[in-house]
Amino acid sequence: MKLNLHDFAVELTADRCKNQELSPGIRAAICTLVAAGRSERSVAELFRVSRDAITKAIDLWKTQRTFEIPRRTGCPSILTQKEKRYIITLVKRNRNLAKKALIEATEKKISYSTIKRCLRTHNLRK
Repeated sequence: MKLNLHDFAVELTADRCKNQELSPGIRAAICTLVAAGRSERSVAELFRVSRDAITKAIDLWKTQRTFEIPRRTGCPSILTQKEKRYIITLVKRNRNLAKKALIEATEKKISYSTIKRCLRTHNLRK
């Protein structure tokens, strides 16, 4: 049986959206192909990603010896998933709810911009 790399790459990237991060499996396949002698450019065309994404996958393997996505730094989320769902449900039920009522619904000290970010992820706005 002859291995078709194009079909293999299509199968790996089938569920991937544009600008979405590469999965650990795709990163492993990329590093394997580059280690086997394929150029970064041809691997980028095969997986339909940028050469920069190929380089980053290879550098991640060289420096950290892992294909897992590294943990990001930054502020932890103020709202829990349960609180976010509650806010979204409140806004969907009553669009005329006051800003202050939304802020008080979480029982935490948060700003209105935090609520706006939460709603924006679900294409909602107050």
